[in-house]
Amino acid sequence: LAFSLLLGLALSTAQASTRMEIITPQAPGGDTDLCARVLAQYLSDELKQPVQVENFIGGHGIYGTDAYREKAQSDGWTLLFTNTDVLILNQLSGLCDYGIDDFTVVAALGRQKGENLVVRGDSPYHSIKMLFDAARDNPGTINLGMTMGGLSYLLSQILEQKHDIHFNLSDCGDATGRLNALLDGRVDAAVISYPLISQHLASGKLRALATLLPTHLLEASSIPTLKASGYPNAFFETYYVLLAPKDTPQEIVQKLSQILARLERRDDFKRAYCAYTLDYFT
Repeated sequence: LAFSLLLGLALSTAQASTRMEIITPQAPGGDTDLCARVLAQYLSDELKQPVQVENFIGGHGIYGTDAYREKAQSDGWTLLFTNTDVLILNQLSGLCDYGIDDFTVVAALGRQKGENLVVRGDSPYHSIKMLFDAARDNPGTINLGMTMGGLSYLLSQILEQKHDIHFNLSDCGDATGRLNALLDGRVDAAVISYPLISQHLASGKLRALATLLPTHLLEASSIPTLKASGYPNAFFETYYVLLAPKDTPQEIVQKLSQILARLERRDDFKRAYCAYTLDYFT
């Protein structure tokens, strides 16, 4: 059945590749990349064919998304795995002239476990109030690791415009870049997703001052929400999405959906995938 589904993806296209490829516009090691690689591993197992993940890095996901739009054919063999942060904020900020409506959504594949405002374990800031008071009292003296055009940048603008909290913004690139900049001491604080910091929190290397989720993360209930800390307009949810070109035939989308439904029934896949997400759904 898996083999017949795989053949069906090609429909009548003679140029269909023998290898499915997932493009992700985020760097290796980030939460979106990790989710894409788990998905590729189990898709490969289902299809009995290799599924390759290719990273295109830079421009808050723009380089990779542009590359996908240029190279992908609507035959179901080349898919884009990304997140709504990249698609929506890049369009809103004017960094690109397209958004999620310019693709075919094959599936929404879970919510991110949340971005967090994080400092090093030896930081003098032990609460979000201490960090924000220092940034308010000494504008521009605390370096915040962020990504220009991304959710972290949007947060910095909300804090500045609505709460008079001024950081010195340091564009560190993607999530792994922000994490490394914080660990290396190049920035004083950073906005980083939970899967990337969980081990560092456990070891004491990092300290999470607040999550940007609207509610507590169950596995990290000691991290307060920014919303409950007096910043009701500073909460965000990011979703992972699997996309195909806009003109992908509905028959191909349905076949892809059938394969994903098979994965959804596998407990081993759900355990592996939900290590990085709040949930899994198609």
